[in-house]
Amino acid sequence: MEKYDLVVIGGGPSGYAGAMRAIDFKKKVLVVEKDKIGGAGIYNGALWSKTMWEYSEKVKVIRDFQEPNKQPVSWDSMMGVVESALLERKMQMTLHLDLLHKQSTEDGIHYEKGEARLIDRHTVEIKKHNGTLKTISTEFILLATG
Repeated sequence: MEKYDLVVIGGGPSGYAGAMRAIDFKKKVLVVEKDKIGGAGIYNGALWSKTMWEYSEKVKVIRDFQEPNKQPVSWDSMMGVVESALLERKMQMTLHLDLLHKQSTEDGIHYEKGEARLIDRHTVEIKKHNGTLKTISTEFILLATG
């Protein structure tokens, strides 16, 4: 059975932050995420709405000073900006996690895709998408499921 200092259940902003803080203390960390690293905030939540809000403020300013014959800002161009912001954040997180994983030997951060279930206060079971089960032993568990 694999052993970790911390198992983080949930790969969104809180889980990611908790894992990074544990790394600061030289802990061996496993992040378990059932869907996509980054959480709903990146894919359909806060990042979307904040990017759209900021962009709409810029569009308002542009329209206030726009010449009458100029083409207005389109929905497609706005969605391009949102998708670009999402891609940038996803790449940052992915590259950061990959770098940490490559640098780690015994300590560091590890990632498993699957659904986690608490067995007891020091044991987590991970059900992979192919149906296989993996049991992990840990000193601490961080629930960051959103």
